[in-house]
Amino acid sequence: MTDGAAPDPRPSRVPPDVGEVRGDRNNGDTEPRPHGLVPPGREGRAPWVADQESLVGPAGRGREFARALLDCAAPPMVPPAKDTSPATAPSMRDVLRVLVDLQEIDEDLFRLRRELARLPEERARRRAEIDAHIQRAKELQGEILKLQMTEKEADDAARASRQRIMKLESESSRCTDQALLAAYSHEVRTLRREISDGDEEGLKVVERRETKEAERKELLATIEAEEADFATYAANVAAEIEVAAKKEKELAAQREKRVGTAVPRDVRDVYEKLLEARDGMALAALEERTCQGCYIQVPTNVYVRLARGRDLVQCPNCQRVLYMRD
Repeated sequence: MTDGAAPDPRPSRVPPDVGEVRGDRNNGDTEPRPHGLVPPGREGRAPWVADQESLVGPAGRGREFARALLDCAAPPMVPPAKDTSPATAPSMRDVLRVLVDLQEIDEDLFRLRRELARLPEERARRRAEIDAHIQRAKELQGEILKLQMTEKEADDAARASRQRIMKLESESSRCTDQALLAAYSHEVRTLRREISDGDEEGLKVVERRETKEAERKELLATIEAEEADFATYAANVAAEIEVAAKKEKELAAQREKRVGTAVPRDVRDVYEKLLEARDGMALAALEERTCQGCYIQVPTNVYVRLARGRDLVQCPNCQRVLYMRD
């Protein structure tokens, strides 16, 4: 700078202290180098870069410092941080829409399960009726055998009485004692009376036996027809159960797919418990503040909470989950 000249407003590109250090440590030079001059071998490079690299020297004692200076000139690009925040939870209105769709599947599923429970029960009931008829036929056979034995006993008693009468009449023909003859006559009359009473009772036994035999014959015919019908029915029931079981698996898979992650775990637990408690009807629409599950009018605060759509609202009476129709 000359006398009278205005000072250069531009700051020097290398601080004075750096220039002093450069003159002391650069290639063994002892004289300080004027600021801004490029040392030998650094031509064609930016002066400030050359000045910074001149700080290193052959020994490399300032390499880390120079590298830091170079890195500061062009800071590296930092990639934007990934958004690791959890996905926004579905609103309660969206959850209720999923539950309404799920309720349709569950209604079909519970209806199918009731049918699966009814078919074996109906089959068992019919089988029990046939078994009861078979048991009755066995009982009738036993009663018929007893009546036949009664008939045989009555025939044997009548035969013995007739033989006794024949013997008494033979003895009476040879007897002359009047008292003895009177006794023989009285015994004969008694035996004939017993034979007559036995015959009447025998006729009643025969009628009862014939009635039971006719009943047993009709029952056996009924059993035969029922067995044939039951065989066809059992085959149809087995086929229906197979189809229903397959349909149940399909509905269960469709149900799990429909639920997915759209329903929070706590809401799903409440829904599942209500399904079992209310026979497949866990939800109820709210129309004009009236629950369509139990037809009880709910309080105003329940209606307001449901209209806000923030909470899971249940009917105070039947405990079903309430929703508003779109």
